[in-house]
Amino acid sequence: MVEFPSPAFAEALCRELNGSEGYRRSARGWRWPILFKVSDMQPPKGFILDLYEGECRGTRWVDDASREQADYVLSASRDTWLSVIRGDLHPMRAILEGRIRLERGSYATIARYTRAAMEIVAAARRALGAP
Repeated sequence: MVEFPSPAFAEALCRELNGSEGYRRSARGWRWPILFKVSDMQPPKGFILDLYEGECRGTRWVDDASREQADYVLSASRDTWLSVIRGDLHPMRAILEGRIRLERGSYATIARYTRAAMEIVAAARRALGAP
C-alpha cells in the first residue's frame, strides 16, 4: 500500500492506468500532461502524469508544484483529492464547485473526457490498494 501523495503513488497510478483497457479507450485523443497539485502542503507538492492517447508515458514527482507548469494543472487540498479517490466526490462536480481548481487548461476539453477522469479515479483507488 502506498501513501497519497507520494512518488510511489504517482508511479503506481501510472502503472494502473497502463493496465486499464477502460482508460485506454476513454482517453483516446487526450495528449496533454497533467500536474496534480496538493495545495495545502507547504510548499504545494504534486506529480505530473505524462498522458497521451490512453497511455501513461511516465510520471515525475514535484517537491514544489508552485514552480511547475504543465498543459493542465489541477489543484486541490489533500482531503479533496482523497474524497475523489474514495469515490465520495465526483471529479467533474469538484471542478464545477471549485473544490478542484483548474489552474491551467481548457474546461471544455476536460468535460469531453469525463469517462477518462473516472477511469483515472478508479486507477488511483487501486494504486492506494483500495477495492
